[in-house]
Amino acid sequence: MSSQANSSDVPSGHVIFPSEAEAFVRELRIFTLADIGSEKWSVQRERLEQLSMQAVFNVTQQSDEFVKEFLITHEKLPVLIHELLALEVWREKVFPLILEKTVKPRTNFPAYLVLLQEGTLISLLETSLFYQECAEAIEGCVLDLLDYCHRRLTGVLGGCEGVRHVEEVDSDSSGDEDGLPTKSKLVKELKEQSSNLLFSVNMKAVSILRYITDHLSSHSLSVGARLLNTHDLPCLLVSLLEVSPWRKTGEKGQLLVFEGNKWTETVPGDRLKLCQLEGQVWLTLYTLLMDRDCQQKYELNNHSKATILKLRGYLSEPLLEQIPPLTDLQRYLHQLTLMELPTTTRELILEQAPEIHESLLKANTGKWSSIALKHARLLLEPSQEELQSKAKRWVESYNLDALEALSEGPPKCVMCGCEANKRCSRCRNEWYCGRECQVTHWKKHKPSCDVIAAAGTVS
Repeated sequence: MSSQANSSDVPSGHVIFPSEAEAFVRELRIFTLADIGSEKWSVQRERLEQLSMQAVFNVTQQSDEFVKEFLITHEKLPVLIHELLALEVWREKVFPLILEKTVKPRTNFPAYLVLLQEGTLISLLETSLFYQECAEAIEGCVLDLLDYCHRRLTGVLGGCEGVRHVEEVDSDSSGDEDGLPTKSKLVKELKEQSSNLLFSVNMKAVSILRYITDHLSSHSLSVGARLLNTHDLPCLLVSLLEVSPWRKTGEKGQLLVFEGNKWTETVPGDRLKLCQLEGQVWLTLYTLLMDRDCQQKYELNNHSKATILKLRGYLSEPLLEQIPPLTDLQRYLHQLTLMELPTTTRELILEQAPEIHESLLKANTGKWSSIALKHARLLLEPSQEELQSKAKRWVESYNLDALEALSEGPPKCVMCGCEANKRCSRCRNEWYCGRECQVTHWKKHKPSCDVIAAAGTVS
């Protein structure tokens, strides 16, 4: 069997065959930060993207979830978590230096694929960790995953990570004397892409935290202690409800909700309807505040009590109708206003510490500049042959029939978000509602369209 199946050979019921998925999972391995973007890393990136799509497809079609089973059987969930944290470190420590060190960038396409990988990994973890057997399989690195999700949500609350999207890139396609886009233009586009991708990652961290909370009985005592007292997750989630990053006002004053990994307009009659992310936060709070073991271990103080009591203002009748168990939480909050702070039992725990993130920082301290210099050449200044090779493999990675089956509703115009019925005939990668939007978007779309179209002609 070839290591890379042509997407056209795969039946519409799959992104990849089960036998190929198992081979891909078995070969997953950990890469160093310096190897990110390399040929072998890129092959694994493509395979992980296919595995993630197949896992989502299996869930949505309620079919055999073989990807999840293979990840457990071959003990590869810890590898996914390690790679997720490696990409976080790369994005924070290396990516900014790459943008400084690149001299004459040709394209942002390979760098975008690296940024995209963090979202691919957390999506695959989100799909898998719903199940208790997966929670048990990550016991050795669950603290690292917990800390990662905590960093993502504190970044949201700080207003600096993936919440405020940078300004839209000017559609002017002026380039340098060689006809390439200017460095400032490519850098600005990459920053915008990074911000948008990171917002999606941050929102998936909400689901991951809920699944960790749901399976606390499968984890060591250190996990509960870190959730409740080290990170004070109840107070963090209350602050998240106050900010509600999954809701925003559109340019025309319409209410937009982040649902299904995209912003969608809410009709007036659904304004009080909970979105999935908001529901995840409430269910996590319910578990942390109502579970007897959590109540005994949570070290409430005056500040945390005052913060948690803010929830009373959100427990409206429409909310209670949608999540009836929250009635018990409402009763508990009423009792909390009347009672003295409960005495918590601080048990003597030989607490574990997360290791992956710290080891990545320690192993690469002093190397950031050299790694960035290498990656600037590899990701932003590839030759035309290298770029076409990457694009060709990227195009071959997808089964378009399966991808369209995963999408909810008709395709949307990439420019205005309206229902689209036209597709770019060259790359078949973007949808439009009409010629006006296609022409307007062409200057921005042309570089990637040229690369993908050229890759399709390579034999």
